[in-house]
Amino acid sequence: MSVGLREKGKARRRSEVLAAASTLWRMHGVANVTLAHIAETAEVSAQTVYNLIGGVEEVKVAIVDELLERLEHSVGTASERGVDLSVRRALTSARLFAEDPDLYRQILVGIPQAVFDGARLSQDGSVFQRAALLEAQRLGQLRPDIDIDAVSWQIHVQYLGGLFSWASGSLDDAAFVRATEVGVLALLSACASEAVRADLQGRLTRLLAVSDCLQSRVNDR
Repeated sequence: MSVGLREKGKARRRSEVLAAASTLWRMHGVANVTLAHIAETAEVSAQTVYNLIGGVEEVKVAIVDELLERLEHSVGTASERGVDLSVRRALTSARLFAEDPDLYRQILVGIPQAVFDGARLSQDGSVFQRAALLEAQRLGQLRPDIDIDAVSWQIHVQYLGGLFSWASGSLDDAAFVRATEVGVLALLSACASEAVRADLQGRLTRLLAVSDCLQSRVNDR
């Protein structure tokens, strides 16, 4: 068998393992599924799962990484640039997680170390935001005195805070997506040049008005 075919086979089996784990965890919960259960559903041996990905903790991280790959593909084809791309990236990420809460909530609650151990979740967002914000600065959308590294990291840290609040159940799906957009727009508005500040502040004001309206409806029930 050629190297190319062998690698394709490994990639296919890896995807099947991740799909099997995702299905089992949605149905039974992460705590009730062993590596052997995942292997049986994927029709491979437990040793094969371990060789391809690792143990259950590594499978969790791999599933989140797979979502991040889908995110980068989606954002990579976007037409937005600069500050609009920064907002789109954060929003798209929030929506991808929120579309499958039964899976990602329990995974994220179970692997908080992913934020600290160099996993993609801990770094990708900051790296991407930095690229978008550097472009925004070149386009004259952000002030030239702004420290792009500091702002991109702050956006990412703020997003991770919302993500783990959502995973723990403190925020529902809609509130998580709204909080993500509010956080990015607030930081960008504070750093914006005159050329785009009014537009960003207007978007933020409208979003906050909608959020207040929704909260009023909840309180009236």
